[in-house]
Amino acid sequence: MSRKEGQIALAISAYNKGQFTSLKAACTRYDAPYSTTYDRVKGAIPQRDFRPRNQKLTDLEESALIQWMLSMEARGLPVRKDSIRQMADLLLEKRTG
Repeated sequence: MSRKEGQIALAISAYNKGQFTSLKAACTRYDAPYSTTYDRVKGAIPQRDFRPRNQKLTDLEESALIQWMLSMEARGLPVRKDSIRQMADLLLEKRTG
């Protein structure tokens, strides 16, 4: 967790516990950016946790695909785009059933 994320978390926690009467006061005390903290209180997802809608594979599936590609390369086997797509489709199929 970055320093900024920690400050935001502290400000939100203190505000939710009633230690401050306003979110602005909690942000000032913990040196957290008010607009970002306000957005988080209203349910916004941190940018680091945001997954684009057009991203089909999870981070774990992407890592598995990369490991597969590297193992194929280490064996001297070519990895073509259509092979990568087939493997990605297999990973998706395993997850979605």
